[in-house]
Amino acid sequence: MKKICLCFIVLVLVGCGNKKNEIIRDEISCVTEDSSFNLILENGQIVKYIDSIDGELGQETVDILNNEHLVGVKNNDEALNIMSNALRDLNGKCEKVFVQE
Repeated sequence: MKKICLCFIVLVLVGCGNKKNEIIRDEISCVTEDSSFNLILENGQIVKYIDSIDGELGQETVDILNNEHLVGVKNNDEALNIMSNALRDLNGKCEKVFVQE
């Protein structure tokens, strides 16, 4: 009986450990009155900012956005809502880009 309990505990811990390392990646498209850009999100944080005119912007811009808007966010859907709400003052919004596989 002790072996069964030990095996169960090990399986639960291994299963939980694998989920913590999983990277969830999404792309969102954002528009304002005078610009459009895409953000690549991983686990609630921006990892790439791609402007429609200037192309991919540097890490400094990504860090600023993460530090101003997404501190502690770990979920891409939550990040999408936060960024969309932040753009409302500029008559903008963000939405998830659906990629067909």
